[in-house]
Amino acid sequence: MDIEFHYHITGIVANRAGFSKKDATLIAHSSQLVDDNDSLLTVRDKANDSDYEIYISQTMNILKPKFELMRIYPIFHFLPGNPAAPSARRPDGKMHILTTTPDNELAKKVFTTAREETAEFRLHRLGVAAHSFADTWAHQNFVG
Repeated sequence: MDIEFHYHITGIVANRAGFSKKDATLIAHSSQLVDDNDSLLTVRDKANDSDYEIYISQTMNILKPKFELMRIYPIFHFLPGNPAAPSARRPDGKMHILTTTPDNELAKKVFTTAREETAEFRLHRLGVAAHSFADTWAHQNFVG
């Protein structure tokens, strides 16, 4: 949805943080893929002679049943934060437990876990974590 930030800025930041151009591009691509991944895919695992389905991380239809949206938005785009944070206060006094707040603990944990991932998956997961982490600011006070 926001390719300027999720791809281009993420790639620049990753490169400036010391990642090679190739690795920074992979991180940026993984970050952008969170918004572009809107089609279910079935992948054949030849090693196990089995199929598995890759779930989507974005939907273009916000009218999907709630259980489907709950598998997408709070996980990839609207990481729940601290609903009692001053930044999450609403004028009507109501609050929601899944409110996204900037730089929240869950987002930091996702990012830290991605950094600790094995080398095979680290760059991909850093990109996805960077997307979710950035979205805590872009989608603050929203609920997935």
